[in-house]
Amino acid sequence: MPTIAPLAHIVTLTIRVRPAFIDRMRVIAHELLVSSRKEDGCIIYLTAESTETGGLFLITSVWRDQQAYETHRYSPYVRAFESQIAPEVLHGAASSKTWRNLG
Repeated sequence: MPTIAPLAHIVTLTIRVRPAFIDRMRVIAHELLVSSRKEDGCIIYLTAESTETGGLFLITSVWRDQQAYETHRYSPYVRAFESQIAPEVLHGAASSKTWRNLG
């Protein structure tokens, strides 16, 4: 497991999409994972799909610091991901949280 420094920036994102979009979401979430893992400052990047709730996806990422995350967050491919999923996210079914590393 990679070492996670105290100043690491940890972010989780949950997204629930319309049933008709689930297969496409799997593809674009994987594409996002591949691109994100190549970024300088990316320590961990995981995507997952709920086994209990249809259309619910989780993205968990750990970045070297907040600046590395901000560079990622505003990259063209993240913006493209957001524009692709925006019309397909169920109302109120997206939530992003930032976490503090406790060691």
